[in-house]
Amino acid sequence: MTMAFKGAGTGTRRDWIGFGAMCIGMFMAVLDIQIVATALPDLQAALKIPFDYLSWTQTAYLIPEIIAVALSGWAGRLITHGRLFALGAAGFTLASIGCAFSGDAVTLISWRVAQGLCGGFLIPTVFTVGARLFDGRAEARAIAAAGAAAMLATAIGPLVAGYIVEQLSWHWLFLINVLPGIVVVATVSTTIKLDAADRSALSDFEAVAFVSLVGFLVALELLLKEGPPRGWADSVVFGLVALVVVSTAGLWLRCVKRRSALLEMRLLRDSRFALACLASFVLGIGVFGSAYLLPVFLGFVRQHSPLEIGETVMVTGAAQLVCAPIAAWVQARWGCRTLPGALIATAGFACFALGSLLNAHETVNSDFRELLLPQVLRGAAVMFCLLPTMAMALDHQRADQLGNASALFNLVRNVGGAVGIALVATVIELRPAVHAHAIAARLQAGDRATAQFLGLPLDRFHGVPIGPVDQATQDMVRPIIEQGAATASFNDAWIVVAIAFAATAVSLAVFAWRFGTARTRATGRSPIPQG
Repeated sequence: MTMAFKGAGTGTRRDWIGFGAMCIGMFMAVLDIQIVATALPDLQAALKIPFDYLSWTQTAYLIPEIIAVALSGWAGRLITHGRLFALGAAGFTLASIGCAFSGDAVTLISWRVAQGLCGGFLIPTVFTVGARLFDGRAEARAIAAAGAAAMLATAIGPLVAGYIVEQLSWHWLFLINVLPGIVVVATVSTTIKLDAADRSALSDFEAVAFVSLVGFLVALELLLKEGPPRGWADSVVFGLVALVVVSTAGLWLRCVKRRSALLEMRLLRDSRFALACLASFVLGIGVFGSAYLLPVFLGFVRQHSPLEIGETVMVTGAAQLVCAPIAAWVQARWGCRTLPGALIATAGFACFALGSLLNAHETVNSDFRELLLPQVLRGAAVMFCLLPTMAMALDHQRADQLGNASALFNLVRNVGGAVGIALVATVIELRPAVHAHAIAARLQAGDRATAQFLGLPLDRFHGVPIGPVDQATQDMVRPIIEQGAATASFNDAWIVVAIAFAATAVSLAVFAWRFGTARTRATGRSPIPQG
């Protein structure tokens, strides 16, 4: 097998124009996730999407995106990375048009699948091309530019979504991709000439591994959504469990027992890499799960407009953007060593857990002021979670395994995102009925704290049963109880996220302690750098 690569260097003007266009394409793909999350309440109302199907507008994007990420290395070899990006951007643009003209939930979700599949080729290809097209300081500038584009999309996405929906319509959430998409496709097609197509890659395609990966992701997502409401003894649920087991076995046999062109899962035998991947998976749960929870809470419980939702939710992205340079400096100063890096990651995951726990104390009246600190904590923590765990995963890898390790590390984060959205969506769909019954019982018992949680006048609540309630009062209080039950369900979902991050922080702390103890015994010196 031979591949022809252009010699890396500082890059010509044409190289930088082409790479800049690729960064714009990646910006579009990242922005799309953020703006759709913020506009979910309006999409639900416009297309009459059942509430229990609402999360599919996001997971239908993430699952095919994961598959595309796994295929991106192989597909880049087959048709060249420049053509792969151009085709991905073209497909993303066409799928965006399809989303804009969707008339119902099924059509929208179908086009979101196409969007995710095409968009999934864009992000890894940008970084691959940046690393191969440039070297030295030019490579560092290129990768930094790509990272800045992704972070900027995360920061401004909620506000852009709110403005678009209020000033135009939800259709423009997708139509804004069309003109930039055409420019990106034309520019990349004519400027990026990085490598030669390698048709021999066709013989390397892992059909069994690919089918197993698709089956695993789809079956797991359906299982998380259908299992709790149907009951785990249901025949459909049993079939999904069987499919997850069979798919997992297929992945294990093809990707762990031997070297695979799709996923090099044998890397998970390294305990340090496996822990880093676990942390990446949990980070995906938190980042994508919280990006789903907060806009839905503000839209359905607080009844906020899209612009109001965007103004509130953008705090997380802004905090992440502000703290990113600090996290990068800390990582460069201390985090490249295993023990300090593990300690930094421990602090990052603990901070995210604290922010999620504070979110779990929302009331029916919680708004921007009450949600500010939790968002700042979660946004500030993201890069302190990501950078040191990425270093933990990649710094000790052999050169020939670095690409495989990076692909797997980033892929599991998106898997965590799909799982996280499914988990929190299931919680907020199933728990309200339980909470409504409990809230009604506590109100009947005269519980003052419950009345305060709901924002009810406290003069009738003194800790003693309040006696019979007339029908008019019941009718008046019922929507308030439903709102409180929904809020309590969101709090439950935040607790799930907080537990996942707290457990990961503990795991990282245990790893740091064991690693530090082993190094101290081996060298007789503290492994923590001084100064």
